[in-house]
Amino acid sequence: MSGPNMVETTSKVIDENIIVDDRGVIIKDTKITELPDLGEATKEKTHIILQRNELSEFPSNIYNFSALSHLSIMNNNILAIPKEIEVFADLLVLKLDNNKITEIPDSIKNLTNLYTLSLSNNMIKDISPEIASLKNLRFIYFKGNNIKRLPKELAKLTNLIVLDLRDNPLEMSDDELNYGRRSLKRIFGNRVILRNKQTVAGLTRNIAKNYLIRTALAVLISILLIWASTKTKLLPF
Repeated sequence: MSGPNMVETTSKVIDENIIVDDRGVIIKDTKITELPDLGEATKEKTHIILQRNELSEFPSNIYNFSALSHLSIMNNNILAIPKEIEVFADLLVLKLDNNKITEIPDSIKNLTNLYTLSLSNNMIKDISPEIASLKNLRFIYFKGNNIKRLPKELAKLTNLIVLDLRDNPLEMSDDELNYGRRSLKRIFGNRVILRNKQTVAGLTRNIAKNYLIRTALAVLISILLIWASTKTKLLPF
């Protein structure tokens, strides 16, 4: 029985590992290289979940799903994000965790509606500055990559709520890591540079403490310079 607040869905089980429902396609634990042909219904599907399928690249016919809002290709062997990813203009969630991806293409800048970007446990070394074009991003998960530095353009993502950078070999100063923190509700840090699950409140205290120390030193130096100048004027010739 359905009510006004209930959504009815119909599911079609093609086999035990492939399910097609009203929203999209779920394929797990297979060795597929292509998505099933759904005819005209293909254009209506908004969700694709492909997990543990040994994929090394995006299925070539995935671009037929032009209405995608959620794309999850996790726990595969994906080597690269194709530049054609930009065709999914309505994409809200992109999850590509646990693959072998080494870089983020500049074309990602065209996914302007993206809300969640999850690329944990890959082999990414650099983050494209173009990611700063994604003004609607709220959640970024880059845990467990090879990232050493972050582009300063990340500070432009003022709507960001979570930035997960745990388990990356970050080589950045505290000042470099401080930018944009006011807009973050939660920051997960690198095991060396930032403590895991360190909160903005804690970071703010540290920033304030460092600021006070620097200010106090500057004042002390100014006083010493003034005192030295006064002593010099009082010396007899």
